[in-house]
Parts: sequence; C-alpha cells; structure tokens
Amino acid sequence: MNNPDLNSVIKAMVSTDPAAIQAGDTTKTGATIDRAGFSALEFFFISGAITDGTFTVTIYESDASNMSGETAVADKDLIGRANGFTFVGTTAADDSTIKQVGYKGSKRYVRAKIVQTGATTGGFIMAMAMLGCPVFAPTTPIA
Repeated sequence: MNNPDLNSVIKAMVSTDPAAIQAGDTTKTGATIDRAGFSALEFFFISGAITDGTFTVTIYESDASNMSGETAVADKDLIGRANGFTFVGTTAADDSTIKQVGYKGSKRYVRAKIVQTGATTGGFIMAMAMLGCPVFAPTTPIA
C-alpha cells in the first residue's frame, strides 16, 4: 500500500479566530485568502454551543487583495452549499458541528463573513480555510 501524503499538498489557514459571536457582534469578517499557487479552496465552519440567534455565512470574492469591489460568490461557484447558509440557535443539530463549502470560482482573493441576527448570548463559530491542489508541492518544507 502506498503512503498518501496530504500534508504536502494542502495549506490550512485561520479564516476567523475562535471566539464567541454575541449581541453587538453583527458581522465577523474572515481573513482574505490568497489563492495564488493553489487551484482548490475549502472553508470549514466549526460551531460550539449556539444559544440563540441566526448566523448566516456568505463567501465573497475579489480580484483585489484589499477585497475592494468584492461580490458574493455565485452559487454555481460553490460546492456543497449555497451562499447564505446558516447556523441557527434554536436548532440543536447546529451545535458542535462542521459545515463546509468549496470554492471553484476564478478570483484570486476570497473571504467569508458571518452575520448574526437576533442573538443575545449568541454562540461560538470559527472558520478555517484549506487550500489544496498546489502548483508546486510540497507546500511546506520537509524537515
């Protein structure tokens, strides 16, 4: 059996820091992900306990590194979920879960935003981005 090496062909990045999103935190904007050198991008949204409110996730794209002129990604350029999917505080199935969405668009820069509405105590949601299918591998130096 061969030894598959996922470590050499992916790059994981924090999109949004692990932190509670509470009342007053209306929009949590993720870091801009630069896809240079990679043809695949997957976002993972990881929730903890969500007590109330609705948390809507939207993926944005741009040709500019500062995300000027950003637009919401068309559903045809997403894999697995349509844009605007949610975590809902009154839905126990959304507690301690992972929802993922792939990006197959053509823009170099991509980021996620999480918008909360109706939360008083809120919930815990973080986002992670995984770049894959690199032009050059390994993506990290081999020690």
